Amino acid sequence: MVYIIFNFWKIIGNIHPAVIKLGLQYASGIISGSNARAVALLEAFKRVIADYSTPEHKELSRDLEASLKPCINFLKQCRPISVSMGNAIRFLKRHITNIPQEYSDAEAKEHLHTQIDNYISGKNGSQTLFYPFLSFFI
Repeated sequence: MVYIIFNFWKIIGNIHPAVIKLGLQYASGIISGSNARAVALLEAFKRVIADYSTPEHKELSRDLEASLKPCINFLKQCRPISVSMGNAIRFLKRHITNIPQEYSDAEAKEHLHTQIDNYISGKNGSQTLFYPFLSFFI
């Protein structure tokens, strides 16, 4: 039993509390449905991005993406990633990678938040079905 608890804390040690809460909601079935899970994922990642601070001598785009990997792996352990969640993750990673280097951390975070909001509402030109679920998570 002690080994299981130790492994649990080892896994969640560097995972944002919003992602842990989301993973537990996925696992218990509180949030179900592909689109609802994808919207919840993006909303949780907005909180992760808001709380993120770039370590000294690191680049935001590289370190933030590396910080998201354990979060994504944790969510995969809670419940398999749906197609729409996979699309949302790829979308977010692409935008993180393409952040202009001249952006400050605050500008980069604001840019990512805007891109996520646009993706959820379908303003990025994609045919997303997320808008009806938005009121559920606000």
